[in-house]
Amino acid sequence: MIQGSLARRYARALLASVGDDFERAHADLSAIVGSLRDAPEVMEFFADPTVSRKRKADAVEKLIEAGKPHPLVANFLRVLAARNRLGHLEDIARVFDELVDERLGRVKAEVVSAAPLAADQEARIRETLVRATRREVELSTRVDPSILGGLVAKVGSKVFDGSLRTQLGALRDELLRRG
Repeated sequence: MIQGSLARRYARALLASVGDDFERAHADLSAIVGSLRDAPEVMEFFADPTVSRKRKADAVEKLIEAGKPHPLVANFLRVLAARNRLGHLEDIARVFDELVDERLGRVKAEVVSAAPLAADQEARIRETLVRATRREVELSTRVDPSILGGLVAKVGSKVFDGSLRTQLGALRDELLRRG
């Protein structure tokens, strides 16, 4: 939990510092974290407590030079390096992403289905979620044949499980309880 509150504190500080330019800062931070995900050895380097802050600061300067992020994002990365917090960058970026979504009135939703959804089904699901959440919905879909049928929708931290697998499990439990 300490790491979560640390990530939240840093993400809020970045959001406050960039003001109305939060969408550009978000794009820049996302791009940096994305490039670091593609190079796990760099993330390990930043998380390694035996690596000196000076070496980490030098690496951050190279990152900044290569990516040319928003000046406040660049300074933010320098602060993380100085405080030996670069190992938390991915968590901080995840929380920052949530804060930006909140500010934009947007929510992420993932829908899992047993078979691929047609475009019209996806559109109806999106419309239903927009009405239910009263927010813009950024929808992603994925196929998982193990749910057998129906849908499982995760909206923010809430999960709506209408899968056939869950319904059959509930029926089984009810029959065992009665029998």
